[in-house]
Amino acid sequence: RTAITTLTLPAPVDGRVVAIEAHAGDAVERNAVVLNLETAGEVAVGVDLFRSQLMWVKSGDRAELRLAHAPNRVWRGAVMREGVQVSPQKRTYIVRLHAAIAPGLVFSNMTGEVRIFGDPHYQVLAIPREALIRGEHGERAVLALGGGRFRPVAVAAGIESGDAVEIVSGLREGDAV
Repeated sequence: RTAITTLTLPAPVDGRVVAIEAHAGDAVERNAVVLNLETAGEVAVGVDLFRSQLMWVKSGDRAELRLAHAPNRVWRGAVMREGVQVSPQKRTYIVRLHAAIAPGLVFSNMTGEVRIFGDPHYQVLAIPREALIRGEHGERAVLALGGGRFRPVAVAAGIESGDAVEIVSGLREGDAV
């Protein structure tokens, strides 16, 4: 005798099911896609974030999307952090941006730029964005020691705002980079 269970899955937006990726009896991993929805003009865009960026982003944060093929257009939406996925190849975390975009403008593997507007941080140590060096082995800045001498130092970056990046650790107020 087989027991049948009805599973209710809340969806972040209204739409209709266009593909079912899992069936009765299938084992699915946590955060696996089990169905695909077609929505009325709303898309979910995957956004790659570094670990230092992920800690500042929360569900509901406002965001803007600019697509490479339409750089002068801006779409506004909100971040959904639930179900964060990991991209081991890129060493990033993937969150979803939900934005109202007419069907046919966004397809898989398109690129663009996303700006996420999180909560403001006041009285933080910040350096110019171009002074932050992001690499495979972490983030660094070059500290000016005086007398024409310099030394790279490991830093932990926080949020970015405009042309500035918050430095959470690795530098002190008054350090020249």
